[in-house]
Amino acid sequence: MGGGGSSRGAIRRSVSARYVPGTAGAVPRRQLLVDTGIAAVVVAFTLGALSRGNFEGSERDLDLLGGVLAALASLPLGARRFAPLRVFAVVTAATAALYGFRYGLGPPVGFAIAL
Repeated sequence: MGGGGSSRGAIRRSVSARYVPGTAGAVPRRQLLVDTGIAAVVVAFTLGALSRGNFEGSERDLDLLGGVLAALASLPLGARRFAPLRVFAVVTAATAALYGFRYGLGPPVGFAIAL
């Protein structure tokens, strides 16, 4: 038991401080850089897929709306460690809108990563 429960309180404080949503100190810088890199790759892939428009069921090419939806479907991935549920909701809604507006998106990469 060691120390009359003092170590138990220290463990609770360190664990709870580590998992407070919205605190930048809770996520190591390396993980943030990796997440930012993933978001950049996904947005590049999504914009590339939209600009080609060769997927089955594609009725639209890349335009301003498609670009904004592609950004919303991928850029929030950089913040997935801070607010995973919110990121998942935004990415899912943007991906659904891309499919709903009949853009030739291909595989939902951002959605899969957010999941």
